Amino acid sequence: GRGDIDGYMAKHRFDEDIGELKAYFSTVIDWAATVFKGVEDEMCGLEWGRLYETYHANAYDPEAVWERVRALYADEYVEEPAPPIAAPQNNKTDSKAKGKLGIEITAKDNPAIYSAIETWYGTPYQFGGCSTSGVDCSCFVNNIFQSVYGVQLHRSANDMLQDVNLINREKLREGDLVFFTNSNGKVSHVGIYLKDGLFVHSSTSKGVMISPMSNSYWATHFYKGGRHKSVRTKY
Repeated sequence: GRGDIDGYMAKHRFDEDIGELKAYFSTVIDWAATVFKGVEDEMCGLEWGRLYETYHANAYDPEAVWERVRALYADEYVEEPAPPIAAPQNNKTDSKAKGKLGIEITAKDNPAIYSAIETWYGTPYQFGGCSTSGVDCSCFVNNIFQSVYGVQLHRSANDMLQDVNLINREKLREGDLVFFTNSNGKVSHVGIYLKDGLFVHSSTSKGVMISPMSNSYWATHFYKGGRHKSVRTKY
């Protein structure tokens, strides 16, 4: 069928009249342009003919579709699964596992921050939310800082830049803020660095969770770390 572009092209490769093919391609392209407000690099390899044949009879709101596309790009698990957090090592006498977080707590770590995170862990994301029923990234960070360090930060991720001294990624240590930008280059997300390349945050897709800084999405959108003068650590 037409949805199989490769098969269709093979069948009609030597046709002298390509008017039908051109008209079909134009129809597919016009449909895609009405459904998607933009095209990311990864979308260029999609089977547009098959998508057209399957979905062109349905009505779509381009604004809603594009919002969903951007949300998927912001979802680290769509791009690649995060590696599992290392299991606790029971043969170390100076460390212990910390509950449902699955992170090994050593003598260097501040147990208060992990205890505070457990209270929020798994809370769903909610834009503007500030409770264990739903919380956004900046409110989550603020609650942890108030609970652990007695510090009140600005409400938004971008405004929190005013509260800290900016540092590079290689200098990150427990309790530092980590800032990320959106596709427009503006700081729009914030989390708290823990250790071993892990940070905790409230993600739009999974809520409060622990993620690896090495994930390609977060690595690409990382802006700067931020250190507050009230944060003390043994690292």
